[in-house]
Amino acid sequence: MGKLITLVIVAICLLGCSSKNDLDNKEREFILTKVNNYKGLISFYREQLSKSDTPEVRFKLCEVYNKIDDYESSQNCLKELINNSPTDKSLLLSAQNNSALGHNEIALKQIDDALKLNPKMGVAYNLKGVILAQVGDMENAKYYFESARKLFVAEEIVNNNLAMIAIIEKDYNLANSYLMPLYSRGYTSPQIVHNLIFTLVKLNDYPTAEMLIRQNNLENSAQQLIADLDSVSSKIPEPMVKTDISPIAKESDSEKDKTPLVNVTKPEKVLLPETKKTVVIKDNVKSISITSSDSASVAAGPKSSGEIDNVVIGDHGKFVRLVFISSSVINGSKLSGGRDNHVQIVIRNMKKNNKTDDLIKNIKKYTKTLNSISIEEQGNDLLLTFSAKRLVKQVKVNTLPNSSISNNRLVLDIIF
Repeated sequence: MGKLITLVIVAICLLGCSSKNDLDNKEREFILTKVNNYKGLISFYREQLSKSDTPEVRFKLCEVYNKIDDYESSQNCLKELINNSPTDKSLLLSAQNNSALGHNEIALKQIDDALKLNPKMGVAYNLKGVILAQVGDMENAKYYFESARKLFVAEEIVNNNLAMIAIIEKDYNLANSYLMPLYSRGYTSPQIVHNLIFTLVKLNDYPTAEMLIRQNNLENSAQQLIADLDSVSSKIPEPMVKTDISPIAKESDSEKDKTPLVNVTKPEKVLLPETKKTVVIKDNVKSISITSSDSASVAAGPKSSGEIDNVVIGDHGKFVRLVFISSSVINGSKLSGGRDNHVQIVIRNMKKNNKTDDLIKNIKKYTKTLNSISIEEQGNDLLLTFSAKRLVKQVKVNTLPNSSISNNRLVLDIIF
């Protein structure tokens, strides 16, 4: 009898310890999630998986990798789930990764597979619309955005996407009909506000545009920003004939008069330093953007020789592109890069200014692919050194011909 009582007490103690550990783990996960401590979450989930590899915990780890833009790690993490017991959620997450990595054909197939498992998965319709818009299939993109809206995907996401299609097709009245009601109901995300201001300018409703600019503290000179936006034209991207053509190959260096049109990235990644004039179409996680240039330099006439007027940055999954814009002749070349995480280029006959200082200070705001950048004056040249988070495979530096953006552009592609 005594042994029985002892065994019962031991069992109760073990049960109590187990419950306490479970509670502690839930609290740790809750806190790490609330403060967006992704590094901590990765360590936590990996620790849990080392004890018991469950689909639920594995999927959470894959999600975290996706959130920090480590799409390859997220895909590697998902392999077992996709191969053994794919679910609508795991297929959609894999599609998001593949889309970000430029594998649109695979992503579209995985979305279709997810929808077979869950036909009412609104976010899947929305992502399919984003990918189709990216490759230039606007009609089908609209269909899938409308399908997502019918399934009650957040209206600030879907309506903004539909507005973006309308902007690309230059139907600014339609775009305004999507965006103004959102703004009036209190949706004031940067994407919605920027797109609405752009639309109002194109409709020549300058008083309302100026009011929104001042309400949202976007520019010290509202009238100058309106003039800049008014000179920006939206264009329909050419459809990609082959899905295996990378964005780098697609954007030929010989193309003239083209603003960077569509690229998968998060809204905060493709911002023009200081002006933040970006038109954005997005899914629940990623975005497609049309980036306008800072055309103030064009409107105001030539600036002093040897200065960078603006820098446009865009993450494209497999590469990050930096475009250095100047009213002066600009050219440069690669000094090193392609075997490690560092890249060094020289831009000739340029001096440091507030744009280069802003780039150094805020590089992590504009792209999560690069850790840092240093810019040093060496005689009449600028020496730029980049530190990347991933292994650099190739570096391309090209000077593009005159366009509506600026007189001169130096394009740097850091390819992973």
